[in-house]
Amino acid sequence: MSLSAEIVGIWQEKIDSVMDNFDFAKVADVMRLLNWQWSSCASVPAESDLRIAARKLLKDVIIMQ
Repeated sequence: MSLSAEIVGIWQEKIDSVMDNFDFAKVADVMRLLNWQWSSCASVPAESDLRIAARKLLKDVIIMQ
């Protein structure tokens, strides 16, 4: 199934809003403080890793629509 450019643009705006407004730095700080690790890499993710994973998961949800 192919999404129209208009729909893709709407979803992209929604993703951008989440990425701009979610406090990834705070999550990264708490994860570091609590030593919460990702099992896939056996380490505490950096803020950039959280952002990359979040964007990928958000896009995956859109594709499944």
